[in-house]
This record gives sequence, structure tokens and C-alpha cells, in this order.
Amino acid sequence: MEWLLRTRLALDECRQHIDATSSSGSEVEAFLAQYLLIVLSAEIQEEIYRVVEMRANKCGDREICEFTLASSKKILRSVKINELSGFVGGFGVERKAKFGGLLDDRTIFQYNSAIDNRHSVAHRSGAQVTLADMLAVIESATLVLQSAMAALMDDPVG
Repeated sequence: MEWLLRTRLALDECRQHIDATSSSGSEVEAFLAQYLLIVLSAEIQEEIYRVVEMRANKCGDREICEFTLASSKKILRSVKINELSGFVGGFGVERKAKFGGLLDDRTIFQYNSAIDNRHSVAHRSGAQVTLADMLAVIESATLVLQSAMAALMDDPVG
């Protein structure tokens, strides 16, 4: 499954602009990277909802699926690892353990730092982030989404 396509496309567009204008390391690059943090955070949340919808569809009951998805949108308010872990844990403690077990400390740190930086962009004075940083952040976010998918869709003991 392809993850974070909107964010990846936006990163490519931003890098093309920075290259075309020779503005690497400039304030413009910083603004574009901050914009990407916001796009990434929103897309992660949408991707999690997509995984939940796929999981709910496994039961074959349209109303249960709709209820699960609507409830998920009310329950999941943040995409930090501890929030995602608790959310996945709502589907069973084995699934929460599997989710946590699939993530290494480096991925968690890089991912959570990006989400914290997004919060700083939205509610404070911004964040120090580059387009090069964003590529690594997108890879960490992809691992988080893959882990959530594996935890929710696969046999929780496997």
C-alpha cells in the first residue's frame, strides 16, 4: 500500500521550487518545510481512518463499519505515538502490543518530534525543519502507518 502520497507529492514540488530558485537553506525553504509538517499531520490522520475503515469492513456489517469510523474520528484527536498506541489498544491489548513492538526508538523519536514541530508551527512561532529533514520524517511516518496497519489487520499474535 502506498502511504502519504499527498505529502510526498508536496515535498517533490517544494524541492523542485527550491532547486529552481537556488534557495536551499533560505527562509522560503523553512516555510515550505513547516507547511509540509501540517500536510503530513493531516494526512497521517486520514490514513489512520482509512486503516480503521478497512478493519471495520472485515466484519461485513455496514452499520458497524460506519459507527466504527465515526467513533474513530471523535476518539483520535492526536497522531502522536502514545495517542495512536492507545487508539490501537481500543481494538485489543494484543494489537497495542504488536503496534508498539513494530516501532524502534529512533522511528518513535523522529516521528513524535515532527508531530511536536507541527504543533509549534500551528500554535507557536514555528519550527526548525528542512526539506531534507522532511524526507526522513515521511519515512518514519510510513513505518508508523505500516505498523498500525499490521497491528489492526493481521492476526494479533502473529
